[in-house]
Amino acid sequence: EDLLLRLYCNTHSLDDGGLGVYAEASAINHDCDPNCTFFAAASSSSTSLTVRALRPVGAGEELTIGYVPLRLPQRLRAAQLRRNYGFECSCQRCLSEQEEDEDSEEAQAGQKALSSLAVKLSVAIERGDAALDPCPLAKMLSQAKLLARFQEVA
Repeated sequence: EDLLLRLYCNTHSLDDGGLGVYAEASAINHDCDPNCTFFAAASSSSTSLTVRALRPVGAGEELTIGYVPLRLPQRLRAAQLRRNYGFECSCQRCLSEQEEDEDSEEAQAGQKALSSLAVKLSVAIERGDAALDPCPLAKMLSQAKLLARFQEVA
């Protein structure tokens, strides 16, 4: 069972639809913002796996590839990695997208609360429990001040 899991997690798809296991490529870890990509091709006599850098890679920097489709949102990438490879990704991209999602969730919650308040206010106005105009007492006081000016003139 352990051997099957290791094979499953370390196979690479070939252009012809087959699978290949490459010992050196199996040591390349995942990152959602990888510095390398790979492709595997089979010919009539052999198969080969080519790894190419996507950007300059510094001396001592770990080579990384994407194990899942990188165009997916963070939560879907995380679910696939958990399901297919058994780990939680903690790369910089995932961490920053999680923060963005949390900020977005807070903004959505705030918008939802405001929408709910607007609905409640509309219902209260329709029932006569609230008004868009200032409260009747404030309205009466401002009218009284205005009338007081006219009395002073007379």
